[in-house]
Amino acid sequence: LGLFSKTEKIKVVVRTMWERMGLDFDDVRPWDFHNNKKVCLITDYDSTLEDERIINKQKLLLEKKLANGKFAKLAKKRDTRYTQDGADPGLCGLQNLGNTCFMNSILQSLSAIEPF
Repeated sequence: LGLFSKTEKIKVVVRTMWERMGLDFDDVRPWDFHNNKKVCLITDYDSTLEDERIINKQKLLLEKKLANGKFAKLAKKRDTRYTQDGADPGLCGLQNLGNTCFMNSILQSLSAIEPF
């Protein structure tokens, strides 16, 4: 529904999305949504996408209030460990945190070569 710069503030992203979806600002809350899982509730609306470690092509989830006017209960706070469920070690890449792709590629290359 939208493409945003990594320097865009969360409040601008949320406001743009709720307007496009026909929702009220107070009726939604944003989640970091990674690997199709809620990773973290985003509470600082003055932070940027980069501050919240939202990476290129990553989804945000806007959760709408329930019929009773409340949000569903939170399961847990931020879990900084990203997992690849069902993947064998060595078959999935490292998580890119925005500016670590070059280091990740070097580490993956080194881990794939035979020791000498």
